Amino acid sequence: MGGSYAEIVTLAYTIAALLPLYYYVYKSQKTTKAIIVFAILFIALFATQTRGGVWISLAYLLYFLYDSKIKHSKYRKIILSLSIVMFFVIIFAHNSILNSKNDRLLHLAEPTRLFSLITGITAWIDQSIKQKFLGRGLNSFYDYQQWIRNGRDFYHNTFTYKGMLSLVQPHNSFTWLLVETGVIGALSLTYIFTRKVKLFNTGSVLLFYLNLTCFTFLLFNLTESIIIIYPNISILFWFITFLRIKLTIEQKENLYEKRNSNRFQHVHG
Repeated sequence: MGGSYAEIVTLAYTIAALLPLYYYVYKSQKTTKAIIVFAILFIALFATQTRGGVWISLAYLLYFLYDSKIKHSKYRKIILSLSIVMFFVIIFAHNSILNSKNDRLLHLAEPTRLFSLITGITAWIDQSIKQKFLGRGLNSFYDYQQWIRNGRDFYHNTFTYKGMLSLVQPHNSFTWLLVETGVIGALSLTYIFTRKVKLFNTGSVLLFYLNLTCFTFLLFNLTESIIIIYPNISILFWFITFLRIKLTIEQKENLYEKRNSNRFQHVHG
């Protein structure tokens, strides 16, 4: 997914972010079909060895299992048992074919990402007042495109700023935007994806899962610069975001019309 430069990490993030919508669609289908679909998705997730995608997906799986709308309790117990087994396999399966994957899945902190965050914030602080709000310009600090043109050498994907280390892409869309487009750019992205997001009392099941999908995608942008370096994947979430906003506006308009109709009937009843 995502074209020439898409990686397995973005595949995992895409699957994980879309899990709420998969669940919304398949929970009304036959349970066996849903189990097969989710099994395939989770096999793909574990094959990527992507920590964020795997752990977020396991959290969603536990939520889905306890959703009151799941009627087949025997299947719920089967999936729950498999989830528990999977969890303990990740943690305790040493000296096995999964061992390399275990090390990555359980290694939740990477110094280079933290260094990149600190370096980015320092660079933003050092900028002029104008640049703090408007940024210094795209591709002016994180020379990711040049790294791509140079062949994407994994062992030369860092640079230094005032002696501080940073990755050529900081694995954080907000840090990237903060430095290169300023506060206005970073806040604009946040506003668009969080506008009208409500995870509770949405009044619509579909809207709830759309909100959850957008929230998850926004969360993943804290660990990967998806929205910047993978626009062909991000366009899917732009579509979902605008669909969510449209449904929210329509829902409010319908509620407003219903209230006005009730008032009219009350006055002239």
